[in-house]
Amino acid sequence: SFVKAASLAAGLKNEILVCESGIRNRRDVDAAREAGFNSFLVGTSILRSGNKRKFIRSLTEK
Repeated sequence: SFVKAASLAAGLKNEILVCESGIRNRRDVDAAREAGFNSFLVGTSILRSGNKRKFIRSLTEK
């Protein structure tokens, strides 16, 4: 679960930490970043979005 992964991430400061599941929107990206993740694998949400370019921008731009 995300909670368990976040607790593990807290102890790994100098590692590349990839959040590999559950990214549906910018809030999810922000929550994962706050938990210590610094990389993200987003697949299903992109494929399901109507406008893939707009969706990716919504994840990466504030």
